[in-house]
Amino acid sequence: MDKAKEVLKWKNEVEGSIYKKRYDEYTMSFDLYLEKYFSNSYYYSWSKWGKWFGFIDSAFDEEKSQIYRTKSGYYKIDFNSRNYTETLNKLHYLQNIPIDIRKVIAFLIEDGFFDFYNIMVDDWILIQNFDNPKKEVIEEKAKCIKELIESENSINYLKEKFINLDWWHITRGDSQGT
Repeated sequence: MDKAKEVLKWKNEVEGSIYKKRYDEYTMSFDLYLEKYFSNSYYYSWSKWGKWFGFIDSAFDEEKSQIYRTKSGYYKIDFNSRNYTETLNKLHYLQNIPIDIRKVIAFLIEDGFFDFYNIMVDDWILIQNFDNPKKEVIEEKAKCIKELIESENSINYLKEKFINLDWWHITRGDSQGT
């Protein structure tokens, strides 16, 4: 059964459930879906983003990174916060991308994401399957990062996609990266 047919069975699920969200993702226009699930007034994952982004943001500060260094699986063994900061500074040309998103990109560079997927940052922000560049099947409504940074709702959507990157499961055994 393909995904479009599979999600139809979730039409009458309870509002707010993951199944209803998946149903809406396939049946609503992308803009309406973003408005319903990722608008500032409704976006439910702010606390999840804040906690998750804390471990990313701390990589750029030597003192803060010490908290995560003692925990297995957060940072690479050869971690050096100066490298993360230097990489972030090299992304200065991406000024139209919010700083927290640029920090995630810099973190992914240092973490080996782009080497693993054999893709350059400039190409990655233009592909629709940015969450898993090896994935051949691309969702019909998929957008690239360059398109997603155009509105607050889609930035919230992008943040949730970052939290759920396959990369975290591949490298840390945890799809939430925590």
